[in-house]
Amino acid sequence: MIRSPSAALRVRELRAQLPVRDAVGARFALEHQLGGSAPPETLLPAGAWLLIRSLRDPQPRVLSSRAGQVIAPPAWQNAFRSRLENLVTAAARPQRGVIPSEAEAVLFRHLGELLACFAQSWRAGRVPREWWWRSLLGELRPESWVEVWTFHAEALPSALSQLAAHGILEATLTGLRLPEASALIAALVDRFGLDPCLLPDSPMNAWLRPVPDAVPAADSSAPESAPPTVFSSPRSTDGSADAPGEAPVPSLDSPPDAGELFAWLPEVTGPSWSRSALAVVAIGLILERAPQRARAADFGEQLARWMDSVRSAGETVEPTRNPTENSSDAPAARTSWAPVPAAEGVGESATMEPQPGSAEIPESGAHGVIEGGSVSVPEAPSPPVTRTPESDVQRAATRADGDRDWIREPVVREEFVTAAGGLFYLTNVALSLGLYGDFTQPRRPGIELPFWDFLAVIGDRVLGPTFRADPLWESLAAWSGRDVSAPPGSRFLPPADWCLADSWLIPFQDTPVISWLWAKGQLRAWHGAGFVVLDRACASATAAESEVTRWLPEGWTAVRVVDSRQAGPIVPRDPTESETVRQRRALRRWLARLLPYLQARLRCALPALAEVHLLRSVLRQTGRVRCSPTEVVVHFPLASHPLALRLAGLDRDPGWVPAAGRSISFVYD
Repeated sequence: MIRSPSAALRVRELRAQLPVRDAVGARFALEHQLGGSAPPETLLPAGAWLLIRSLRDPQPRVLSSRAGQVIAPPAWQNAFRSRLENLVTAAARPQRGVIPSEAEAVLFRHLGELLACFAQSWRAGRVPREWWWRSLLGELRPESWVEVWTFHAEALPSALSQLAAHGILEATLTGLRLPEASALIAALVDRFGLDPCLLPDSPMNAWLRPVPDAVPAADSSAPESAPPTVFSSPRSTDGSADAPGEAPVPSLDSPPDAGELFAWLPEVTGPSWSRSALAVVAIGLILERAPQRARAADFGEQLARWMDSVRSAGETVEPTRNPTENSSDAPAARTSWAPVPAAEGVGESATMEPQPGSAEIPESGAHGVIEGGSVSVPEAPSPPVTRTPESDVQRAATRADGDRDWIREPVVREEFVTAAGGLFYLTNVALSLGLYGDFTQPRRPGIELPFWDFLAVIGDRVLGPTFRADPLWESLAAWSGRDVSAPPGSRFLPPADWCLADSWLIPFQDTPVISWLWAKGQLRAWHGAGFVVLDRACASATAAESEVTRWLPEGWTAVRVVDSRQAGPIVPRDPTESETVRQRRALRRWLARLLPYLQARLRCALPALAEVHLLRSVLRQTGRVRCSPTEVVVHFPLASHPLALRLAGLDRDPGWVPAAGRSISFVYD
């Protein structure tokens, strides 16, 4: 819908006075010269959108209009880039207050901020008059801001987070109707690969449709923005910080608890929310703040209970204290700020109808609105808060300590250098093996291990303790919505049995022989390349032989061995061990099966690299990571890039990865 600036530089309209007859050749020459003069990527943060109203030629009569001219003179390129740098410095930004209509350039930090501002401008009826929206939309004429949000669902969680951070979430989503909410939820499920039971038309979904939405009547005497909301830290229900140390592994079989969502969604209270708006806000914000929770199998049931609790809570009381007091880690409370009145007198050519309840996003952390160079701080009484059911609040407080790996909000770095940049190459490996679905099949079921935890556990096991001191370790925890002190994969319980799919054995068809052994009630089969293909419990040797015969791919041969030392140590399972020990042991066993296979697979794909620890060598690639809420860009030095990785296809851009919730791409400088 909104045209993404995928190219380094895109010019919507170019006006030139050229004394030539070959206009087509002159156009191609100017396009090539402008393209070669694109600003460096370091000029803007990853995912930023810089919109320029007009840009005059910094050195007139220097560019050549002759056909075949593809490179602009160096002096002109320097002047052009200097002009762009000045525009970036002076660009109007949404967090600095209202964007003036005469601004020469507008800068959005990321797509989520752009969508949040677009929704506010649409509701105020300003889109037809603001040149930056006309430039982005071009000839497109969306029917509502919801249509644009649906098209760019990958940034919807970030947009909701932007609105919530400035206390205008409820004001923006007021009047969201069921069909619009259904479209947004369907887009989120499709883009992020969530459980299909969250779809509004799913027969398993009974939480969105039972209560019809009632659009509240407009009250001309009411203010256009919702009262400010006092924010509390999602780390715990009382706003206190967590104690240091490793978080215990929470129960894997605990029933879904609505109180946990109250801790994650403190700004969503009161019966004024419609069910459709509640569903959109909850799914979007949980994807932003706790993506592991949004992908859990019981999230739909937990969401239904939470929505019923919010809708049934009608008693309001004055807050006894600010939840953010005495908490150094909690965000500062937002104070009230004057809303921007709806625009009047929209031109006849406008096709968008203004809607009430509009407000512009103020400066992050500001305590007022910038008006004519001064800051006005309107006084506002303490807002009422809605009392949530006591049982849910108590459960949230009880589970806070056990769920610290979910309910701490980490700080995300926008740019850093890592010595383990090769971990991102495993994205293509995971997609190829079917562990996760790619952008062409987002609803393909994958393993329950969060994608960023998948990279973290492999990096931790292969690279050793030094990896935890790398900046990438903390960023992987942040992207996964996990506290950095909590072990990655603590919620993942791999299956007890290990059985390779036939497709995983295709690269090893030149040696179609496996060896197998039965000992201590366990069947284990392995390939000569050093990886296990089958590992499961069997009652007897006869049953083990039958299992091998049934599993054996066509054209392969199985050889039974007697010496148990060839199969490695076989540790029988202890049915009395605790759940935490069982989970950690299962994860170590799963990695002990997966990593040798990855090593063998890399040897097939990279025969030119004669490394003893090939997997470790691939992971140890220095890279510069630049990230935004919707994408991760990894820069590698081209001069030292191994050619074997290029030939093997490991360095191709994975693109949008639904399980990661981000687009991953590689740049070689």
